Amino acid sequence: MSNDDVVSQEDFHSILEKIESGLDSELEHEEWNGQQVPLWPLLPMLTIELLQKATGEQYQILKDIEKNGQFIEFVLQMDAERVVSNAIYDAVDILNELKEGQPRIISQNIDKLERDHYLYSLGPSTQSIVSAAKELDIPAMRLNQYNLVQFGYGSKSRKIEATITDSTSFVGMKIAQSKIVTKTMLKLGGLPVPEDAMTEIWEEARQVVEGIDSAVVIKPADASKGRGATTDITSLKDAETGYELRNVVYRLLEFLEESNLIEFRTPG
Repeated sequence: MSNDDVVSQEDFHSILEKIESGLDSELEHEEWNGQQVPLWPLLPMLTIELLQKATGEQYQILKDIEKNGQFIEFVLQMDAERVVSNAIYDAVDILNELKEGQPRIISQNIDKLERDHYLYSLGPSTQSIVSAAKELDIPAMRLNQYNLVQFGYGSKSRKIEATITDSTSFVGMKIAQSKIVTKTMLKLGGLPVPEDAMTEIWEEARQVVEGIDSAVVIKPADASKGRGATTDITSLKDAETGYELRNVVYRLLEFLEESNLIEFRTPG
């Protein structure tokens, strides 16, 4: 969308109404003199609204819009670059289609951004470390779309990935990455661990759930961040729902092995 995109006052307010109805919120209304209204000022506002609706987090524009030739420039606060860039592209598409009078179901964009936020945002453990670093004025820089983060610069810099630091034992890391090995080590040490069963197909999982009286948890054997986990399963219907969620996670994260872990829930 170029700086030359203009619409009439009537069309401009019609576009605002369509956007607001799709987002169930109120955008900042601005008035311009004359009959022609530039469309591009809506871009950052719409981007912010899409992000906040999809993620539940607050975003802000750090620098006002600048017109540079045929391009629009503005600086937007972000944590996950993929999520924010996709929101900007979505906002451009929405404005262009609304300008042409084409119907647009904005909820579809929000659903997609929710999925992007789920996949590409920092995990809760990593985010808590990054937040603590910011409070201490320690520079934090994300190095990839996953959880690799650098703190500080130069020879004094340190790196983490999730809760693993650049000085973490490799053997200890491999043990902790495996739910099964970790439970085995804890059990050998005399610590209580929940009983479990490994399954790969629904029929195996169904037989396990049918044979117990207490609640169980179904989760991917090697996923993290609680992805694909379903808790407090007490019926076959709940178990099947949990198994389907696990399958969705495997489709999103293709690198996982298709093993399923069923654990007997232990309160406390």
